[in-house]
Amino acid sequence: MRVSTVSTALVAAASTVLGSEASLPTFAITEPTEDCRVVVDKPFHIKWTTPSNGSDKVTVSLAGGKTPQTLLSCGVIFSNINDVGHIQWDVKGHKPLDGSAWECPEVWDDLANNIFGIKIVTEADKAEHWSAHFNITHS
Repeated sequence: MRVSTVSTALVAAASTVLGSEASLPTFAITEPTEDCRVVVDKPFHIKWTTPSNGSDKVTVSLAGGKTPQTLLSCGVIFSNINDVGHIQWDVKGHKPLDGSAWECPEVWDDLANNIFGIKIVTEADKAEHWSAHFNITHS
């Protein structure tokens, strides 16, 4: 009888542990949302769900172009930061890390006719995660 009770308790504990691992969130960028408007010279919060507890590292980049299929790399916004699920990007007409020009001047100089996307790369496995496309405006 005692063995049966211990076995039942172990099975229940194992199910709880396995069940909690299965319910971990997957990595997904939740902000920016599709067609949202990000304004130059204003802060914008980039948000994502992550299975990490913050100990993993990510690199966050900007891409832009005429269509989602033609996005060009514009440069890194943040590099090798803790994967905590959110950052504040102070949107400027230049890269935040070193103040140099964005690497996509043809896109950045024509904001009204281009769209943008955020790419987050998880450093541990180099997986790329993309946001929905969004717009950047001056006002």
